[in-house]
Amino acid sequence: EDPLAGMGWIAGAWKGDVGGETFWTQYTPPDGGLILSVSKTLAPDGRATFFEFERWTSRDGKVTMTPYPGGEQSVDFALQGWDPKVKKAVFANPKHDFPQTLAYELVAEDNLVIQLEGVEGGRPAKLRFDLRRVK
Repeated sequence: EDPLAGMGWIAGAWKGDVGGETFWTQYTPPDGGLILSVSKTLAPDGRATFFEFERWTSRDGKVTMTPYPGGEQSVDFALQGWDPKVKKAVFANPKHDFPQTLAYELVAEDNLVIQLEGVEGGRPAKLRFDLRRVK
């Protein structure tokens, strides 16, 4: 089975507080071998401070995630870890600045955790997004 086809658990709208700002993201289902997302961060005054798109694709059995921070294409991250039983997907690109890994995990039916990890400024760094499903 194509791993991307089993990642439908990420589909939907998600929202959470990250460092005093509101992070909002929405993912499409994996129909057609493609997941797309749109995300934005809102300051406490309601002003948008950041936006990003993502494209998850499956080609020849290989799944990649490509972020578009600020609308600009970044590098591809390859699927490194995939466990459909725990609904978790880990993407990595060790040559990227920060993050080098992005982990997406459905920890409960309405709770998605996205964790970015890597080295930033020569030091280990982590950024965690604890999101709730928007109904």
